[in-house]
Amino acid sequence: MRRRSVKRTTIRILLVLILGVVTTFGVAWGCMITRLLPDTSGTQGYAFEGGTNAGWWIGSVEVGFGWRSCALYTDLPWITGGRVTPEPLPDWIDQSTPHPPLLEGEVTAQVTCGWPNLCLTAQQRGTDNTEAYIARGGPVQPGVGAQEVLWDAWDHAINLSPQDRAFTRRFAAIPLGIIWPAFLMNVVLYTSAWLALWLLTFGARRFVRFSRGRCVTCGYDLRGQTDNACSECGRGRIRDSY
Repeated sequence: MRRRSVKRTTIRILLVLILGVVTTFGVAWGCMITRLLPDTSGTQGYAFEGGTNAGWWIGSVEVGFGWRSCALYTDLPWITGGRVTPEPLPDWIDQSTPHPPLLEGEVTAQVTCGWPNLCLTAQQRGTDNTEAYIARGGPVQPGVGAQEVLWDAWDHAINLSPQDRAFTRRFAAIPLGIIWPAFLMNVVLYTSAWLALWLLTFGARRFVRFSRGRCVTCGYDLRGQTDNACSECGRGRIRDSY
């Protein structure tokens, strides 16, 4: 009987852990898809500097509740009136990939999502097609970066359509790449929440059954029964539990 109880408890804990993992993915993807509470001030062009392979980067950044997106382009960020003062590269940008891009005229983009920690990410590469864009008569926006980009498919992501060719844009992808430290912290948080909910529900059910004179394990009516064990499931009546 004890082995069966241990096995049942182990299965329940594993199910709660799976719920924590599923919830972590679900919340991250929900933030990315719905893009709640967008910060419109975060859609402007920025100039970043720093990191290994130092250089000047023109960055397009977009910020919202539970998600961040950016595009980086290696160039000298000249804006009307002079060169801008660079800002540090944001902490949420993945430093595991080489920035700035190794090839001249190459653009890189990244999207990251998750709550409370940004835990899923995807990267994308593209080629600057600005000269062809200008030749077709397209308007030029100084200080933003590439005016037109021929983007490749997203890596570690579910690619969505349409695929915008602009540099400053909403990123059409659902990230699958895992940022492990943040991902594990989110899993622990959501698993703890599911476990607390299960314990509260389990304890409340046992209390209600006991207060109504029923077996706390199977719910069998024990009123009028004098034995210490339930005649239905064989478990103790546990009168002193509450």
